[in-house]
Amino acid sequence: MTKNEEEQDEALGEEPARLTSTAHSIFVPMQSRFTKPLPPASHRIQRLERVLEMHDAHVAEVRANITRLVERECARIIHEAAAEEAAEKKRIQAEQEQRQRQSIAEPEQSIWPGETRAGRQDAARGERLPLPPHIHVVDPRNAFAGMSAAEYNLIVHNVQSTEMDSSPASLAPSPAPPADAVWSRRQEVTRSLLQCTSQALRDLDEHDARNHERRQHYQDLLDRELQDKAR
Repeated sequence: MTKNEEEQDEALGEEPARLTSTAHSIFVPMQSRFTKPLPPASHRIQRLERVLEMHDAHVAEVRANITRLVERECARIIHEAAAEEAAEKKRIQAEQEQRQRQSIAEPEQSIWPGETRAGRQDAARGERLPLPPHIHVVDPRNAFAGMSAAEYNLIVHNVQSTEMDSSPASLAPSPAPPADAVWSRRQEVTRSLLQCTSQALRDLDEHDARNHERRQHYQDLLDRELQDKAR
């Protein structure tokens, strides 16, 4: 996709397509240096110099196209991830608000497993029975918004049952994650960006290698013509 095509897409407000290859970056706008006729074949030195000039200009344009395509793809990945993260945040916020509305609408809901209305009346008289060790009272001042008593008790139970490891952390590099590892959304985005830029660097290196051989061919021809003229 050329720069003009990208500008047209942006003007229309269209989302950029997913980048699958940079092969089409070889197509560049036809500028005057590409359409101007070459010197006649009888003027070999001028003709070869012009060929090298056109070659270098085209190589630079293609490199710029590859860079632009990759920057566009990285921006697309980030934009898509930001939109998904915003939607997820909005969904979580809606669920929390729903829980808050339910807790306000049901003030008599018990946080004690198996507690009955009679038990609440006994508690009002200070006759509450002792609680199991894994059940804890939720202080409304410290409770998280939207957290149920069951969730609170589960968190406290997990924290108390966790064994702390006091051994020092290893300085060895962390092993590579397994193929079936579960990545967070931001880790997936970071990995996608790294893969995109790594592939772009490989494409640029291959592009430079191919064009170096082609340019060297014309440069050798020009050097021979200059040597013949100097004799």
